[in-house]
Amino acid sequence: MRRTTKRWLHGLASAFIIGIASAGSNMLIDGEHFNLWSFEGIKKTAEAAVVMGFLGSRAYLQEAPLPPLREPRK
Repeated sequence: MRRTTKRWLHGLASAFIIGIASAGSNMLIDGEHFNLWSFEGIKKTAEAAVVMGFLGSRAYLQEAPLPPLREPRK
């Protein structure tokens, strides 16, 4: 795997992880609905984490599209 592709994958993964972590702020803002003490709270927190992770990844892809898989011929 090329170094640029590896760096791109690390950036994409970190954008997703940052999105998931930002969903944790929902528990601070609205702890009654987003919590880890009830099944519904866990479900809402997980849904928010997936959505925020997707949005973070999408923003990263907008700024850094997939690098070319092959070196251009010279």
